Amino acid sequence: MKLLVLGATGLTGRHVVDVALRSGDSVTAFVRNPAALADLADRVTLATGDATSLQDLSAHPAGS
Repeated sequence: MKLLVLGATGLTGRHVVDVALRSGDSVTAFVRNPAALADLADRVTLATGDATSLQDLSAHPAGS
C-alpha cells in the first residue's frame, strides 16, 4: 500500500510511519523539517511542506 503520512514527525505520525514500514508499505512522509526523519531517509520518500497549505499539499498528491 502507498501511504502519505501528514505530520510524520509528530508522536502519532511517527508511530504510523513505523507501523507502515514494518508492514511493508511504501511511505511518503509529509513534514516541515525533513531533518527530523533523517534516520528514515533511506526507507521513506520525504515531501516537505506545510499541511495547512493547499499549495504544498497539492504538490504531493496521494498515490505519487
